[in-house]
Amino acid sequence: MKKVEKLNPPVVSAKPKVKVSEGIRFAGPAMPKPKIKEFSNAELMVVLEQNAFLLEENNRLTKRLYRHMVFSQIMFWIKFLLVAISLALALNYLPPFMSSLAGLYKQATQAESQLKLR
Repeated sequence: MKKVEKLNPPVVSAKPKVKVSEGIRFAGPAMPKPKIKEFSNAELMVVLEQNAFLLEENNRLTKRLYRHMVFSQIMFWIKFLLVAISLALALNYLPPFMSSLAGLYKQATQAESQLKLR
């Protein structure tokens, strides 16, 4: 019988191949570290005030758009109901009028045909 050798798993080194300080290189040079600008308290207060102003304006515009959207939906249903009710009434009340008009038309054509025969 042949002896079966045990296969050992590959050894993974604990050290990374790329140093963290070098950065990861793709097709070009390493990405530069972003520079963080330090602000003074006065500059931060100005930025916060501008942010508060813009948030209030954004809230005002959002409320206005929401009111417009609700109004548009209400108007859509009012228009839809007006058209649906008009069609329902027309289907209910027009057939008697149409039959009387058809009778008048039939009388007119018969009278015309009698005039042509004479």
